Amino acid sequence: MKRRRCWYGYFLGGLLILWLCYLSDQVMSRYGIYELFSYTTHEWLASVPWVCCGVTAIGFAVLLVKGLRRKDLRSRAVLLALLAVLAVGQGLYIRQRSQMASTTTTITIQSLDSRTQTLQGRTADGMPVELTFPMLVGDLLRTDGTEYSVSYEHRREQPQQGQLTMVWAVLGDEAYLYGER
Repeated sequence: MKRRRCWYGYFLGGLLILWLCYLSDQVMSRYGIYELFSYTTHEWLASVPWVCCGVTAIGFAVLLVKGLRRKDLRSRAVLLALLAVLAVGQGLYIRQRSQMASTTTTITIQSLDSRTQTLQGRTADGMPVELTFPMLVGDLLRTDGTEYSVSYEHRREQPQQGQLTMVWAVLGDEAYLYGER
């Protein structure tokens, strides 16, 4: 029985490592940082939530069936509960991520709050937007009527609020990304 518990530990540790890699990649790729994980690896890591959720659910089912056959669910109760919580948690994460969208539009910034790292702006069609932004971007943005093309992530049902992922100024017919001239 000790060997089996050891394998369960390896199994859960492997899931944890995959999730840590996935979450690290999600934060870095939001800003186009592909130094630690290449873009190909980023694409591969996109399947981690689905694979881990499926493997966890299958592990739960196998352990449950074995426990029912051997009539010793009591000895497996903690592991079964842990796998059930992990499967449900991963499923909820997948559902939450499926509700996210990305929008690219042109905005004019009306106000910046460096304390809360949020900006208030208005799109070209007049829709107000409130976006959180990374600390380093705040000093580059102006409220003088400059138009910016931006990409931001938001919940599908709330396109007026989101997180800024990319910004570039629109200067006549030219455009440049901040940090590259």
